[in-house]
Amino acid sequence: ITRVNSDLSNDLGNLCSRVLKMIESYFDGRIPESAGLEDRDQELVRFSKETIGLYTENFDQFRINKALENVWELISLVNKYIVAHEPWVLAKDPSKNDRLATVLYNSAEALRIICVLLAPVLVEGTRTIFSLLGMEESPHQIRLDKLTWGGLKPGARIPAVEPVYPRLERKTIEATLQPSQNLEKE
Repeated sequence: ITRVNSDLSNDLGNLCSRVLKMIESYFDGRIPESAGLEDRDQELVRFSKETIGLYTENFDQFRINKALENVWELISLVNKYIVAHEPWVLAKDPSKNDRLATVLYNSAEALRIICVLLAPVLVEGTRTIFSLLGMEESPHQIRLDKLTWGGLKPGARIPAVEPVYPRLERKTIEATLQPSQNLEKE
């Protein structure tokens, strides 16, 4: 329960919700087009590309935990990128619309890459996030050796945003498990 709430709900689920809700609010539910990368955006692009390489190397060596740690480092970086660039502040100034589009495109593109990397272990969740990003194919259809920055299609319509990984409540889970535990004692 703690792991799901921490890693899936707080980290990945929150990133997905934040990015998609801002795209929904600020760009009428369409993936914005990047207005060009600034130096501060290059770090996210570079780290995303490095993560693909590290993940592939670790996965190929059956170091699955390490490969997943690489992805969670990217999730953390994207969350920090969003906080640092404050899209909610950019949205208040019409002259900053190009910058807002770039920040949200980059965040959504990193989320697309994250989904492809997590697809072998989070099958349904990554498929759901991909469809929320307006992607027509499944993240399982993208080969790692073909995974590059820039695969997200600007202008793609995103559907209404729903939580992908809602928080689990300990009491609810324990109550659900309780009857089956009683059966085991009999």
